[in-house]
Amino acid sequence: MTNQNNLQAVQITVHGIVQGVGFRPFVYRLAHAHQLIGTIANNGDGVVIEIKGTADLLDRFIHDLQHTAPPIASITSLDIRKCVPLPVCTAFTILPSDPGVKPNTQIAPDIALCQDCLAELNDPDDRRYQYPFINCTNCGPRFTIVEKTPYDRPNTSMKIFPLCDLCTQEYEDPLNRRFHAQPNACPVCGPKLSWHDRQGSLIESDDCIKETVQALTENTVVAIKGLGGFHLAVNAESDQAVQLLRERKHRRAKPLAIMVQDIAAAEQLSIISEQEKELLCSPQHPIVLLEKKADTRLASDLAPGNRHTGR
Repeated sequence: MTNQNNLQAVQITVHGIVQGVGFRPFVYRLAHAHQLIGTIANNGDGVVIEIKGTADLLDRFIHDLQHTAPPIASITSLDIRKCVPLPVCTAFTILPSDPGVKPNTQIAPDIALCQDCLAELNDPDDRRYQYPFINCTNCGPRFTIVEKTPYDRPNTSMKIFPLCDLCTQEYEDPLNRRFHAQPNACPVCGPKLSWHDRQGSLIESDDCIKETVQALTENTVVAIKGLGGFHLAVNAESDQAVQLLRERKHRRAKPLAIMVQDIAAAEQLSIISEQEKELLCSPQHPIVLLEKKADTRLASDLAPGNRHTGR
């Protein structure tokens, strides 16, 4: 049994991109692995950890905190100070965020679909099969859904979608990769697809994705509403559709980016270096300017006078 007289308590304030990246679940598991007790909470400055244990365990915890954080997290600094002994507790817990502090933290960018969610999306036996709003702690919307900090579900556009029982179980299970995933949702409790005409009136449809594909092949402009706003899409292989989009957006010459399914599709259209490939496949999946191949079917007006196109 640990001698209580040998225990120390420290408060660690973590600055950087540490909200919306699975940081609190990561710290929770790390504290349990090191047999430490205490609390963690989001606040206006980032994340505040109050933790107690022996000096050597605390040193190991702080080392792992800095060197094994989630890949999409970014720690800019740690403020560590001794604090008064923590109230009597027997575990490590995640506390509600402090809403009364002036925001001074960074929010993570949206993160592209991870491989685990992609596998679920394509699994007919999974309850999220083909669910377009699938996400977890490691991927999904962040910046586009946050309304204010701290980054918690009540402060995002997901607040109007109460979690169902199964999603609640995932959200509260420390061993689940959706533990404290704020955008967590499923077909039962989350946002759903709907199909509308240009006046915004609902059109009954059994397959909104099929309707979207058909509209794109007919060279029309489709406004796709996500959790954070609208995205205008057209068929990138159609000169007629691209010209129509330029007229609608009043963009006579500004380059337009295109979307592709995967890196294999991108390589059919562009010359891609290893560095560019690494960027394309990173968790953020950013738009990358790539040199166009000469023999593609892409519309000629995507990037007038430019031999590069954003992918």
